[in-house]
Formats: sequence, C-alpha cells, structure tokens
Amino acid sequence: MILDCYQCSSCHFEDVEPSTRIDPATISPPQTRASFNNVLVVFVCVERYDGREELEQVATELGSLITMLGKRPIVLCPNVHLSIDKAPEKQAVSLIGELEKLLKERGQEVHRLSFGYHKRYGLECNGNVGSVVGRRFYGSEHKQFLRLMTRLGICPPES
Repeated sequence: MILDCYQCSSCHFEDVEPSTRIDPATISPPQTRASFNNVLVVFVCVERYDGREELEQVATELGSLITMLGKRPIVLCPNVHLSIDKAPEKQAVSLIGELEKLLKERGQEVHRLSFGYHKRYGLECNGNVGSVVGRRFYGSEHKQFLRLMTRLGICPPES
C-alpha cells in the first residue's frame, strides 16, 4: 500500500468524470465538491498483495502522523496512479473501506472520497515538518517475494 500525505490548511475535491478504464461496478456514486480545513489528505493506492497486515501498519503510521501534527481529520483519496502493481478495483474499494473503519475505531475523524473518478482538486499545504510525507508498506517477506516474482513475470498476478 502506498500513501502520499499532505498536511493541508485547506483543500477541495470535485469529481469530474468517471473513469472508463475500470470496472463500472466499482465506481462510487459521484460526490459534490467537498472542501476541508486543517486536515491530513492521504492519497492511498492499494496494491495487489495488500491485506489486513498492511492496513494495520497504515493505521498505526497515520496515528503517528496525527500525533506529530496535532489532531485533525483525515481525508482518504483513492489514487491508483501511485503504483504499477495496483490491486483489482474490488480489492481496492474493500480495503480502503476497511482502512476507513479501522481509523474510525481508533478515534480518527475520516472522510473518504469517491472511488473511480477523475478529480479536480486544490491543496494549500503548510510548509513545516511533516507537511508532505510519503510511505510504502510492503507487508511480510512472503508478500515482498510475491511482488518481486510478479514484476519479473515469473508469477502471474492471478496466481
């Protein structure tokens, strides 16, 4: 799982059009323009071998970031463009939903943006420590091995 995080004093997101490159059944209902203030925007990309282990790692890392930056809402924005090993859409939607649930169980205020849309957005970021943070969660050594074998073409993704 890949995270690209931005501490924003303000931001807005607007669905422009649904993607024509993914399964239409996985596309969320469109959302109207959403604006937020003093939030942590998290662009999240679910990768092929991600599961519960990575969700726990991500939730812990986001908790640490929130502790460092001060309590603020989290805005989860699906972004498949962060990886060449993206998960199938159904898996990505499910895991992002599980991440939202896990963060809420840990006391975080979370806003999840729609899945499957090209978005127009603007970010106004604070220029301090932690204002831009990128993280990648590889999971177990077994999952790292599977990722490598898939990239080398030895292990087909479907297996």
